[in-house]
Amino acid sequence: MRARNIKPGFFKNEHLLSCDPLARILFEGLWCMADREGRLEDRPNKIKIEILPCDNSDVNALLDQLAQWTDEDGEPALIMRYQADGKRYIQIVNFLKHQNPHVKEAKSSIPAPCLHHACTVLEPDSHHADTVQTPEQHSTSPADSLIPDSLIPESKNSSSHPSGCDKGGGGPVEAEKTGEDLQPPEPEGNPEPPSTPQKPHVRDAEALRLAKLLRDTINGRSPGLVPATTNMKAWAKSMRLMIERDKRTPADIEAVIRWCQSDPFWCSNILSAVKLREKFGQLWDRMHARAGPSGRQRTWMDELNEEETHAATGV
Repeated sequence: MRARNIKPGFFKNEHLLSCDPLARILFEGLWCMADREGRLEDRPNKIKIEILPCDNSDVNALLDQLAQWTDEDGEPALIMRYQADGKRYIQIVNFLKHQNPHVKEAKSSIPAPCLHHACTVLEPDSHHADTVQTPEQHSTSPADSLIPDSLIPESKNSSSHPSGCDKGGGGPVEAEKTGEDLQPPEPEGNPEPPSTPQKPHVRDAEALRLAKLLRDTINGRSPGLVPATTNMKAWAKSMRLMIERDKRTPADIEAVIRWCQSDPFWCSNILSAVKLREKFGQLWDRMHARAGPSGRQRTWMDELNEEETHAATGV
């Protein structure tokens, strides 16, 4: 089994739409079993094992469904079942129009169908001395991968097939688009003026403000402690994460910044936005725990006085 390409037009092919769903899957599987010329042995039991191993199906009847379809000239449209040298084979019609076999794929050892059907089979002499096209010839269409035209809508120029579908071999042949086809349509009326760049998100601006507040508060206490080369964008990111992910309000963050930088202990421990975020919950609790009954912020001196009173009175 080999990797092959498929194009969107496969799903709208007028012949395949008249076949059983399993026949359509079988047709795709035949591409993977076929050699680089689109030929394989006509052995229904082996084909069933490879393509439809778990389906209760008559592969021979499904192959007959695919083989019955012909084009306007009476030639096979999907596959051809034929005999050569006493053996039965299958030729996938137009295989080389839709597939790009790998350059190292082994040459076909299966004889081609008789000359009566030469128009449905691409013989080596009819297109190249070697039917496998080299990477240089298909630099934009690497083997065993989806080729670019399978990723774009079907061309409007497929006039020979009104349904947009070609016959056989893995999907439709899509008309190549020219440079003019790829140009965007001219706008009607007066073109709109280019939009002005959007201002930074409000949260981004707020996060940057808080980052600078922390830096300036630290340096206001100890000038030069936060170097001028400090990456404020990284600090602002930590602030933004506190707002968006930790659900902290900018007002709460600002209050904690001012409090921790006035506290004798925490001012020497909170020297970055990352550390502020890491310790924010603890700082918040300590900040509120030190608020006295009157609402005045308790300081370390208040706690020290309370400890001395407790030691002296035992209360």
